[in-house]
Amino acid sequence: NSNNNNNHGVASSRRCWMCRSCCSWWRMVGVFNKKEFVKRTKGDFTFAYLEHVGPCQDCGKVCERVESLLAGHPYQHRAGIYFDDPSKVAPEKCRTFVGGIYDGKLAPEVVAEVEKLGFRVRYMPKFECAVCTFPFRNVLSFFIGAMLVYRAARSADQCGDDHDTEMEDVGVMEFYNGASLSKQTSIEFCFPTSTQARKAFAYKD
Repeated sequence: NSNNNNNHGVASSRRCWMCRSCCSWWRMVGVFNKKEFVKRTKGDFTFAYLEHVGPCQDCGKVCERVESLLAGHPYQHRAGIYFDDPSKVAPEKCRTFVGGIYDGKLAPEVVAEVEKLGFRVRYMPKFECAVCTFPFRNVLSFFIGAMLVYRAARSADQCGDDHDTEMEDVGVMEFYNGASLSKQTSIEFCFPTSTQARKAFAYKD
């Protein structure tokens, strides 16, 4: 009986330790963070991007390609615009723009240089959007953040009154703060709440 009690105590201690470790890890990656949506003004930047059609989890490879092609360019952050819900659209048909953000408008010669590398270029004037910021800890943050933030957005009203009912194919923009993965600190999920934002996040210019 004494041995059984000791074994039971050891097992219980291990379970408690594992639970505390798991909770600490989930807390560290942001699972328990409150998902708040804050209205902000963004824009007045140029988005140079590549189009990806396929599973969203493959966007990491596209980000690596963006970093390689734009090495030495003065872009501030990486970003993506996601147009399709993977739960409703076949993964191989999901459309995403992945690229780099430059401050202000690019000079024509810089635009030409970037386009030669295979990028499309879009200037985005200032717009209002609802932003939810998620901490970046490691590559799992991309998947955990997207799962939690999009779920929270579906249960909240993120559609503003200022909208164009004729406009289709409008995505959600994600800002990966930092010019490279090693410098990234957070992910900003930006949901369009104005006509200007919907035009900025539209699939077609």
